[in-house]
Amino acid sequence: MHLEEGFSRYFIALVPGGDLYGEVMAMKEHMAKKYRSKAGLRSPPHITLHMPFIYKEKNEDRLVKKLSVLSQEKQIMTALSGFGAFPPRVIYIRVELNNDLYDLWKKVVTVTRRDLGLDNADYKSLGFIPHMTLAFRDLKKDLFHKAWAEYSVKEFEREFPVREIALLKQGEQGWNVLKSYPLNP
Repeated sequence: MHLEEGFSRYFIALVPGGDLYGEVMAMKEHMAKKYRSKAGLRSPPHITLHMPFIYKEKNEDRLVKKLSVLSQEKQIMTALSGFGAFPPRVIYIRVELNNDLYDLWKKVVTVTRRDLGLDNADYKSLGFIPHMTLAFRDLKKDLFHKAWAEYSVKEFEREFPVREIALLKQGEQGWNVLKSYPLNP
């Protein structure tokens, strides 16, 4: 989808670090190689806190500054448990929703609506379904069933500390972290 000149796409997410980042990237690469779903490789492993939105690039400094209030939030622990799917195209790692994660999401929604005037109607109907996408949009329906047969029986249990919130910006090669907001220990 083409953007008007002077605008870019952004989203807000939790990006895991260390070994977990590498593990999830390896699964995305497996999806790309075995099931020809490469779209997942265009973004780092992440849990979306605010879906992609379009914003004027000339106001990017304002966006970065307004989101800095998120650094006042506390670090939380997040657990990953198995795999899930949104048939017929999406396969993801399940993220266990706990009160701390839900409260962090609500804070992001509040800040983006109140301070930036961003609104996403999808939040009203979908709520918050935290997950880490492995394959989506370009996963063909027949290959979805084969991939889901593989992943639906796999075990995957991890826990990781959320130490920062990331603002990502879409570039020519995919999504990149534009700014990280460290959380209080």
